[in-house]
Amino acid sequence: MKRSFILFILGIFLFSCSQESSDQPEKGAKGEKGSAVTGKVHVMKLGLITPLKDRESLDFGSAQNWFFKDKLEELSKGRIKVELHGASALGGPRSLLVQTKKGTVQGCDAEGAYLSFFLPQAQILSLPYIFPSEEVAWRVLSLDSQFMKDFNKFFIKKTGMRIISMGENGGGFRHLSNNKREIRTPADLKGLKMRVMRLPIHIEWMKALGASPTPISWTELYTALQTGVVDGQENPISTFKFGGFTEVQKYMTLDAHVFGIYCLIINNNWYRSLPKDLQKAVTHCGNLTTKVNIGISQHMQIQDLAYIKSKGVQVYVPTQEEKDMFKKLSMDKVLKLAKKQLGDKWVNKILRAIDKAKKEVNI
Repeated sequence: MKRSFILFILGIFLFSCSQESSDQPEKGAKGEKGSAVTGKVHVMKLGLITPLKDRESLDFGSAQNWFFKDKLEELSKGRIKVELHGASALGGPRSLLVQTKKGTVQGCDAEGAYLSFFLPQAQILSLPYIFPSEEVAWRVLSLDSQFMKDFNKFFIKKTGMRIISMGENGGGFRHLSNNKREIRTPADLKGLKMRVMRLPIHIEWMKALGASPTPISWTELYTALQTGVVDGQENPISTFKFGGFTEVQKYMTLDAHVFGIYCLIINNNWYRSLPKDLQKAVTHCGNLTTKVNIGISQHMQIQDLAYIKSKGVQVYVPTQEEKDMFKKLSMDKVLKLAKKQLGDKWVNKILRAIDKAKKEVNI
């Protein structure tokens, strides 16, 4: 059943993309011309945070990375060999990005927030409450959108790394959970110790809501929740299930405050060293991988939410009026800090892109 569903998803997405791939190799690329070196094999070592389950697994991390490997090796006719190293076998999130930047590995996966350690302006991708829906987020964050073309160019210039896939991290939107009480309004957060990512803007956001923000690494989060170091956390639905948090959290509130991003990143010098036809194959497969990721992520969060409820976690869906209370209390402070720390340019660029996307999807 799972294999059939995966094939069904891939069939839909590949059909929808069959007319897309207008990706062109970077102008002025230094790679070899055409396919003159058909005998040369280019190794693409990918260090992954996510575990690699078997190919039959309906898991957004495993399935999309197996797909990327198989599709790129197929399209390149074996001229690119993709090596997948899962479960942080080559290092943690920050280490893998450092290795990718240096060229020790050709690429890695990354949760969107980690990009800010190498480019502070990347925090704009994770600003609370800026995306009103998944449809808007998909349009703005598509690597084919003008906003992401501009951002990726800036990212390449500043870091030497290139984003080739931009999907969802464990179910898209991030949500609040805790072990003390149901959260319906910001008043319910007052006094709670909440784990947040190590982003200054997220720390300010949680303070604005009245909670006590505590940055804790992912590897330490379960224990921190279990022992009461923190009362709650915020993560997407599937990540909540994956982390085993049904065992240490009683309440979840689907406030959809931040859109969780999962990227594939590669070393740009390695990309530019490829023949132009292989550059095109890499970017094309990255775009297809985004679609595979989103399809599986959307399907799994439905199943995973049902699982979370079955384990006794009380799940609350705020009304629009209640969601607006969270946004009203924190948005001005967050944007003010973002503009102060990151400058107006990129904050305004993403807000304009969101306004444009909202009109396109009639939101």
